[in-house]
Amino acid sequence: MDIKQQKEFLVKAYHECLYQEKSLRRPISYYKDKIIEIRRKLEPTEEDFEKEIRLERDLRKYERKIRGDYETLIDMKENIIKRIIKIKIDTGRMKGYRVNFIYPIALLYVFDFNLNGS
Repeated sequence: MDIKQQKEFLVKAYHECLYQEKSLRRPISYYKDKIIEIRRKLEPTEEDFEKEIRLERDLRKYERKIRGDYETLIDMKENIIKRIIKIKIDTGRMKGYRVNFIYPIALLYVFDFNLNGS
C-alpha cells in the first residue's frame, strides 16, 4: 500500500470514527429531549414523574455503558489524526516542500509552501 492509499484509508477510518461517535451520542439527546418534554408540561401527573425518573435512570445507565466505547473511539480518532499528519509531513518532505504549520481546527489538512517560490 503506497502512501496515497494509506492516507485515503486513514481519512475514511477517521470519518467512520466520527459517524460512530455521533451514533453513540444520539440516544443521550433522545433521553434528554424526552425529560425536558415532561418537565415542560403544565399539569404533570404522577405517571409523568415516574416516567421522568425512569428516563433519568436509563440515561445514567446508558452513559455508564458507553463510557468505555466512547473513550476507545476517541483514542482511535487521535491515533488516526497523528498518522495522517505524519503522512502529510512525510509526503511534503518527499516533494521538496516545507511544512510551515498545521492548522489545528482542520486537523486533516497541512498547508505546504514551496521553497522555490513557484
